[in-house]
Amino acid sequence: MDERHEIHKDILQHISNELIKHPTGDGVRRAKFILRNKILTKKDLERIKHDFKAVTDENRIAYELAGGDMMMIVINKILNSETANNELSKEVRQDSNVNVNSALHAQQNINLRK
Repeated sequence: MDERHEIHKDILQHISNELIKHPTGDGVRRAKFILRNKILTKKDLERIKHDFKAVTDENRIAYELAGGDMMMIVINKILNSETANNELSKEVRQDSNVNVNSALHAQQNINLRK
């Protein structure tokens, strides 16, 4: 199940203010989605991050409608944290597999020597 992340009220306020300034155009639909739901999934965050990578002066309004710099900081923090947790989980699983296999291998060697 995809984890859900609540969007901070300061970001929602920023989006609301930008929506008042720019009620039409690119990014309005996403802004309304974020304001309506107030919660985004990891996939939503990844999509926004992907779109943020292509920010230019021409699409700066869409960037701000998606939360701007505040949203980018939050997205990076969440996604980096999840990546670190996944890496740690992989290391723990790998370490436990190595230890179990080593113990089995050592036990087999002892049994073979008898």
